[in-house]
Amino acid sequence: VFARGDHWFVTGDIVRSDGEGDLWYVDRTSHLIQGPHGWVSSRQIEDVLYGVSGVRMAVVYAVPRKALPETLQDCGLPGTKEIVVATLVVAEGSGPAALAPGLTRVVAELRPEQRPLFVRLRQGIERIELTDGLRPLKSPLRSAGVEIDDPHTLRWDGERSEYRL
Repeated sequence: VFARGDHWFVTGDIVRSDGEGDLWYVDRTSHLIQGPHGWVSSRQIEDVLYGVSGVRMAVVYAVPRKALPETLQDCGLPGTKEIVVATLVVAEGSGPAALAPGLTRVVAELRPEQRPLFVRLRQGIERIELTDGLRPLKSPLRSAGVEIDDPHTLRWDGERSEYRL
């Protein structure tokens, strides 16, 4: 990949190489989520969430467990310091009841530590701040935390293995 005289600099991006030596983007270091068994890529989860009909943009990020309301601090997998949250920009008319079955179906592909515990639904791209490069800004979403009374937030029900209001 590199030849004599090439230069490189630290971008904060993580890549992996396949058997043929090709490099593939994994995630940014600041977007990795600390799971119970190691780091979880937010990008990998986002790619799966795009499999739901009506999803226009998927943004996955971590919220510190201690930032949750006290009644929710025991939710999710034991041993995790962060929980996985997704904010989805969805097509007009794609409400929680319509999206829940599709979300439940696609997250079956994910390991339990990758499954978003909360999925916030938003309509219209203006609901998510973007960088100059039109990438979603995750820090404002992370700082906003989770509003459990929001009628547009689905919660993963581990006992029933499905998303519910």
